[in-house]
Amino acid sequence: MNIGLLTGLLATVVTSLVSADHIDNYLNDYNVEVLRSYQTESMKDSGLEALFTTTGILYAQREAGLLFTSPGELFHFSSSEPESETAAMKDEFLKVIPDKIVAQAPNEKLRIQVFTDISCPHCRDFHGRVPQYLEAGITVEFLLVAREGRTSLAYQQMSSLAFEDDQEKALSDGMASGYLPRSEMASFQMAMHQQAAEIIGIKGTPTVLYKGMDIGNLPPQQIGQAIIEVDEITNDTVVYDVTKYE
Repeated sequence: MNIGLLTGLLATVVTSLVSADHIDNYLNDYNVEVLRSYQTESMKDSGLEALFTTTGILYAQREAGLLFTSPGELFHFSSSEPESETAAMKDEFLKVIPDKIVAQAPNEKLRIQVFTDISCPHCRDFHGRVPQYLEAGITVEFLLVAREGRTSLAYQQMSSLAFEDDQEKALSDGMASGYLPRSEMASFQMAMHQQAAEIIGIKGTPTVLYKGMDIGNLPPQQIGQAIIEVDEITNDTVVYDVTKYE
């Protein structure tokens, strides 16, 4: 079966977030044979499973019903869907991406996801404001993306973070200095984060997401209002106190 055709078919599966059993049935219906499956420890934690098939490598997250191809020419979140529904799918997808680098707020009220690149000066500016986000109760989950692709120096440098005992500190130090050592091999972490950026359609860095919506590269004084607007769109309880900075 042509992998391009399979990619198109997978778009339907992912968009509808099918059940776990349906993933196996779906592959069987199109004569896609799973030769073996593979999970690293971090993949087990997030429920991700690599499937080596007769059409190439696929990734599955059975609990969420996600099925997608590698290395990034995948399904695309349809712009024709209502904004809140598209954002909800992105949010669910981001939740299962493993090995995010987390700057934990001690009094966490909410979480944002940030696609970041060591070679990006705006990302380094954002990182300098992280203590302000943490003080405001905003936990920051970083995903790594090299704007210039998998063959770039930044991709090699950020791959080295996977081998650090304290990844959050190593990333913070790297952003402060503009330097990370090069890794001789691409890390699973880097590959998965880069692929996630391609799936969602990240165009630049830093891209800051809350509940799957791009809220912009904003300081805490302004990001509070953006968060409130997202909560209003999704009809969720507003959890951010914007008056803290007024």
